[in-house]
Amino acid sequence: MAYKRSSGMPVIEGGTGNTTLTSSGILVGNGTSAVASNANATVNTSTGAITLNSGTGAINIGTDAVAKTITVGNATGTTGLAFDMGTGTYTVGSASGNILTQARTGAMTVPLQVAFSGRLNSVLSNVTGDGTVYALGSSGTIAVTFGSAFLSTSLIFTAPVTGNYNLISSMRLLTLTAAFTFAQLSIVTTSNTYSSILNPGAIMTNGAGCGIKVQAVIPMNAGDTAFITITISGGTKTVGIDGTTTQAQTYFHGFLV
Repeated sequence: MAYKRSSGMPVIEGGTGNTTLTSSGILVGNGTSAVASNANATVNTSTGAITLNSGTGAINIGTDAVAKTITVGNATGTTGLAFDMGTGTYTVGSASGNILTQARTGAMTVPLQVAFSGRLNSVLSNVTGDGTVYALGSSGTIAVTFGSAFLSTSLIFTAPVTGNYNLISSMRLLTLTAAFTFAQLSIVTTSNTYSSILNPGAIMTNGAGCGIKVQAVIPMNAGDTAFITITISGGTKTVGIDGTTTQAQTYFHGFLV
């Protein structure tokens, strides 16, 4: 005579402990108790699509401290990857902090991106004018506004990684006369020099001053350095450089692009 159970076969006897299971639900072991079938984790048996829903709970993937590689998609086929964050915030983090944060409005911040800014906070006198090449940051009061991990207090930038860097410097020159016909502001890197040249005596204002700026996108290797020099010729060593604590008259800044 055939025997028919009225309840599920116990796990200890090789069963699931259930008489019915959620359709397409993923089964989860539960010790010697009945296997759990969670409707929040399902597999489409036709397409293979996996759906995970946790209500108000978190979905954690690879969150232990063991080193691992988590791969999504492949390099040979066509893989689409979509992140929908609704009214929340999308964040990519690391052991050093958040690498990227994007709000639902589209505003994005990259807190660990390589960027720096430093400026001259005091007026310098008699630094060039006779052809002397003066390195910005070699004297005077220097303030590193941000990026001190990359920019020294002598305004020397060291590239932490290989890449292209947008470097910019602006300088206000003081005590000029018409005799000073040549000014060259340069970004000096390990490999090359990038310069801006003008005739300061021809464009100086009534206060005997003028501004000069240089900017370039520069390929740099990790460990390469960059600093700023100014040289003016045509007269004696009487030309100064403007710097204040309230206005950035003379500065050097940049970022990885």
